[in-house]
Amino acid sequence: MEPPRSTFAILAGEGIGPFRLGMTRERVREIAQRELGIDVDACNAGAAAGRDHDDIGDTGLVVDYDANGCGKRVWARWGFAHLNDSAFTLFGKDIRAMDDTAVIALCKDHWPDVASVYTGMDVPSAGLSATYWDNFTDGCFCSVEVMPRATGNRHAGEPAPVFVQTPLTRAFGPPGSEAAPMSGVEQPEGEAGTRDPKQD
Repeated sequence: MEPPRSTFAILAGEGIGPFRLGMTRERVREIAQRELGIDVDACNAGAAAGRDHDDIGDTGLVVDYDANGCGKRVWARWGFAHLNDSAFTLFGKDIRAMDDTAVIALCKDHWPDVASVYTGMDVPSAGLSATYWDNFTDGCFCSVEVMPRATGNRHAGEPAPVFVQTPLTRAFGPPGSEAAPMSGVEQPEGEAGTRDPKQD
């Protein structure tokens, strides 16, 4: 991996690099210009009018805005093939260069509520989530998002994922799990593919 051009610190529940939750769009664009030399208006030229986020040049940073035009989420995206050359550090470690289990372990050293989910990892108390590329578990995360701690789980308000057992998941577990049977997984009745084998 090439040395990073820029390094951005991930501050869980606060922001990434110089961008903070709650910043206005105007402030984000001012900081991007002054500190990074990036004209966000030019980078986003041709984008749909009224869009609710700004890509910060080719840094991999994205700021999502709420209805009032204030930052509600800051993303660091590097993609499956490290599509940019920025480093994103959490507790001083570049998580782009770490596999998912190392990132999860690092988070567990600091927060008690680290949850590994099908799409990645959530840390509600920290306002931090990490996602896999296209929901596939290749062993590395491809993005991190920072949200307010009060609503830190990107799945807030959504039911926990239910993994439907099939012969494959019974043998190997859901994507991202260690190769182990899924004994003890409860499933709602009446869902397709959730037939109780004891009824056979």
